[in-house]
Amino acid sequence: MISGKNTAQRRDFVVAARIPTASGTLPTTFTPIGTRVPDASLSFNQGVEIEVDIFENTYVTLGAPSPTMDFEGVVNNVEYDVHALMLNSFIDGDTNKVAGIECILIFGYDGAVGTYTAVRKSDCLFQLTDLGGAGESARTNQTFTIHFGGISTRGTVDSIAAGAPVTFNPAP
Repeated sequence: MISGKNTAQRRDFVVAARIPTASGTLPTTFTPIGTRVPDASLSFNQGVEIEVDIFENTYVTLGAPSPTMDFEGVVNNVEYDVHALMLNSFIDGDTNKVAGIECILIFGYDGAVGTYTAVRKSDCLFQLTDLGGAGESARTNQTFTIHFGGISTRGTVDSIAAGAPVTFNPAP
């Protein structure tokens, strides 16, 4: 859970994203949208392609790793949040709505004060894995997987309070 005191309580990964608003505009800052699912790890899935030619020689090709991680959603005060975006993408059958999103993986720890290490990824894909419970908890209990892609930029953020904008500071 993200607290209002700029600390991530017992969650060591927080994700923030620039989600388009309902009018389609892209904000200039990022918004915290989720915390790591307990015991989830950053996975590196590599595609393996195995081919056998006509002489029965086997060739194996290892693809580039595709990092993914599971998150639980947090309620925020943005006009059009990631939960609505993922749900509408599911209802409409349009995965383009949840692809190509710029996001930040923030390495924040319980009680940490000051600057948090972060990595900005230019092309992320959000995959809804659970619609959550009833009422307001339907938004907070939604779990989703993020496939981190695109260009990586290392840097820092100074705040990860729920609903508050996050500014990414690229490393020199």
